[in-house]
Amino acid sequence: RYRLGGDAVSGGWQVGDLALCVSRGFLGHKTNLPLKDAPKKGEIYLVASVESSEIGEVLRFSEFTASNGTLRRFRSVGFRKIKPDAEPCEEEFTVLIKRMKPAKVES
Repeated sequence: RYRLGGDAVSGGWQVGDLALCVSRGFLGHKTNLPLKDAPKKGEIYLVASVESSEIGEVLRFSEFTASNGTLRRFRSVGFRKIKPDAEPCEEEFTVLIKRMKPAKVES
């Protein structure tokens, strides 16, 4: 399970962030045609690089390589930052601790 970490407009992306794709499709930077090899809506990707460019903040992912061997750029507005939801594990741990019987300590 994951939580959204704010909206893409606020930026603040870092290498290693998890990005949920919220866009239906991406256009090639130079061709302006739909890319076949591009992030898919609803999929989660690990951010490999964050850059500022003439088209705004862009993210790169190791899964998408251009023909020249560089990682393709995708506008950050097509993604939402997410964080793994750690709360359920913490709640389960607390319940288990409460159920344990205290050990007898001899003095």
